[in-house]
Amino acid sequence: MPKNYKVGDRVCCIEEHDSNSHIIGQVGTVRALIPAFHELAIEFDNDVHGHTLAPAYKCPQGRGWSIPPEKLVPAYFSSCKDTKIIIYTKGNKTLAKVIVGKRTVETECAVCSHEDVFSIFTGAQIALARLAYKNDAKPVLSKAALDKALKNFEIIE
Repeated sequence: MPKNYKVGDRVCCIEEHDSNSHIIGQVGTVRALIPAFHELAIEFDNDVHGHTLAPAYKCPQGRGWSIPPEKLVPAYFSSCKDTKIIIYTKGNKTLAKVIVGKRTVETECAVCSHEDVFSIFTGAQIALARLAYKNDAKPVLSKAALDKALKNFEIIE
């Protein structure tokens, strides 16, 4: 499994699985690991037109679904309303911090070589790519996502 999820982890589904598109973008809790099928049993917070999972992991009707870990990301990256990624510089370093609520949960850094011209945008791309790689996330960029992301985008100098 690419990401070592454990029972109790909060996750967000990023892809359809077994023809269920209702799970995309939904947040839930890992209830069980199913190694034989390379899947995780997830109890979602909302009805996803699922099932109740196995008897040992009962959940409300419609909220259960088994999903491969590649189709999941940690919930704090994708769905928490209080999640922010702050990008800032210190000298020749560009840092990217993931903040959930008031707590920093991840930090990555890109360092500009003294032989190169410093660019906050290049540093930000590198730091964000490192955050994605560290969390087995696939950066995906669509026009709609970019428009939504840039809606509240602000550069502070």
